[in-house]
Parts: sequence; structure tokens; C-alpha cells
Amino acid sequence: MKTTRIGNPSFFIPRHTEPLEERRRLAALRRYSSVNTFSELAFDRVSAAARRRWQTRIALIGFVDDVSVLLKSLLGIKLDRIPRRGSFFDSTILSREITVVEDALSDTRFADHAFTQNQRIRFYAGAPIRVGGFNLGALCILDDRRHSFGADDRKELAEMASVVADETETPGYQAFAATLGVSLFELRPTLGGSNT
Repeated sequence: MKTTRIGNPSFFIPRHTEPLEERRRLAALRRYSSVNTFSELAFDRVSAAARRRWQTRIALIGFVDDVSVLLKSLLGIKLDRIPRRGSFFDSTILSREITVVEDALSDTRFADHAFTQNQRIRFYAGAPIRVGGFNLGALCILDDRRHSFGADDRKELAEMASVVADETETPGYQAFAATLGVSLFELRPTLGGSNT
């Protein structure tokens, strides 16, 4: 997949997104009650697999509303929400492609964001979580050191984000596992590689 390069948004509604499209996206976000009520257990397993696979300090799964990012799974950090404007998540939901930032401190889009500064973020890779035709959020990995992230890495991260999207559309973990005929424990070798 290609790396997405997008200008820094100036408003809570991204300048590259039509207001009507954004309103529809927010309406879709509200329709999926799992974003607000579903247990984070299944999400945590996916983010743990991503963190383990790429050996990063932080892995997050977040859903983007009009002003903030609601973090439903967070490893390596203690937060509930982060401001949407100018964030990594805000750029990620603008595209179906993977967003990769190899050095956030030298990237003018993100260098001055409070999250980047406070967490000393250097590397970011995020895959949009696409549900019902809309990018509702993102699965991402972050680190305080630079990483290379090739085409195979992008493909694998996108596949993990698809698992999160499927989970979001399902009323609960057991129903999701039943549709696959396996549990997310059994998916972990496929998603996350070896335990390291």
C-alpha cells in the first residue's frame, strides 16, 4: 500500500472532507453502539498483537468523533481521549491507505501536537478502521524511535484493522468468534506473529 501524505487539517471537520460526508461518518459512528459500550477485551488482543509484531512502545485503537479520539484500546500509555485536530488519527481517517510517519518530530504536520511532544513520538503507522463505508477510527502503532515500514507491513496492519472493523459490527465477542469458528486467541499467531 502507498503511504498517505495529507496536509495538516485546520478545523475539526477536515478540510479535505466534505461537511456532508463528515456528518454521515459521525452518524455512522453513533450507530455502532459497540464503539461506546463494547468491552475492549477483543480490541486489546488485536492491539497487543500489533505491538508485539512491530516491537513498538505504544499500540492504540481509537474512534474519531467531531472533536476528539476515543481510545478503546491502549497499550504503553494511559489516556482516555486525545484532541482530534492535527492528530495522527485525523489524518489516518482521511484515506483508505495506511498512514506512515517515520519521524514525527521533523514532520510539520505533527511535530507541534501535544500528543507528539508529551509522548516523544517519532514513528507512527496507522490503518483506518472502515465500517459501513466510513472510516470510523484507526489501529495504530507508535514509538519513540524510527522504524522502517514496508509494503508487507502495511498489508498486515490493514488486515488487523479489518479484524477490528468486523468486531465493531458485531454485537459482542462471542458472536464474532462464532462467525469465524475460532476465538481471537486462535487468531493471535496469524495476526501477531511470535510472542516476543
